[in-house]
Amino acid sequence: MISKLAKMIGLAGLILAAAIPAKADTSITVQAGSSNPSAVYMPVYIAQKVGFFKKEGLDVTLRYGNGGPLAAQLVSSGDADVAHIVFTPVILGHGNGLKGKFFYQTYTHMMYFLAVPEDSKIKTAADLKGTKIGVFNMGSAAVYVTKSTAKAAGVDPSTMQFIPVGAGTQALAALQSGQVDALGLWDAVYATYEAAGTHLRYIYHPTLKNVGNGGFFASAQALANKADALKGFSRAISEATEFLKANPEAAAKIYWEVNPAAKQGDDEAQALKRTEIEMHFVAEAFDVQNRPDHQYGELSDKDVQANIDILKEAGLLKSEVAPDDIVTRDFVPAANDFDRKKIDDFAKSWKMD
Repeated sequence: MISKLAKMIGLAGLILAAAIPAKADTSITVQAGSSNPSAVYMPVYIAQKVGFFKKEGLDVTLRYGNGGPLAAQLVSSGDADVAHIVFTPVILGHGNGLKGKFFYQTYTHMMYFLAVPEDSKIKTAADLKGTKIGVFNMGSAAVYVTKSTAKAAGVDPSTMQFIPVGAGTQALAALQSGQVDALGLWDAVYATYEAAGTHLRYIYHPTLKNVGNGGFFASAQALANKADALKGFSRAISEATEFLKANPEAAAKIYWEVNPAAKQGDDEAQALKRTEIEMHFVAEAFDVQNRPDHQYGELSDKDVQANIDILKEAGLLKSEVAPDDIVTRDFVPAANDFDRKKIDDFAKSWKMD
């Protein structure tokens, strides 16, 4: 009798459990490509600080790493949900079983371009013949973009020498000392130089300057099991980017919290002026006003295909990859489902705690 009653109670419990929907997983782990805080992650920092993630009911964790390829692998394996990276490692990894897709494009122009001193004899990409180019390392996507830049300007890339110089003060020192003629790095690095008072002349790809080349990449598991959370994440990132544009001063102070080393100057006013320059630099990279559709997160077939073509041109892509193989546009509507003016007003009135 007791055994029969226990079975009945157990069966009732199973029925009740089945009737209660499972609680959605609202945790999102974001894997960064860089090993340290960077202004490129400002939308994440802002969404955390001002409550955009909280409003979506999300628990977001940002982890730092060691390069975009590793970040892509960690996401593909399910060790992280999302990575903020360029398209390159995913394009190259697709044929080797890398799983996942980009669901949000952040960059609205090519993040890799060249920098030379303001008095350099190098005025345009056509002047790159026989030059020494400083790059982060020989595996950096900037190497392929720089070669494509030279080729598009009629310069044979084989006449150029690439020298690893890192991406910090040592890279700038290499440029200023003449060890290299130009730097082939990315916008967030140049932003730190500009913020510190070093002004450079920039040389862009002749035809691909306004082609975006990166964004948020999600694992197959996250796309399947955390779709609602990724929709909320997309909206929060868009709101945070709008906030960044509307109030770079507040963004600068938020950045100081996660990266105290960014606060440099004789006094707070000077430090703020410098960091605001960095914020403007990053905001411009994410500004959708220069895009035909003005849509946050929009993944352009043209942009993705251009990045595929760069790798084909470099002889690095061994298998066919199409834009739809590595991107999904399912989350773009949610990314734009907010009142921009309301966010602008909120940003302008927001004060640091």
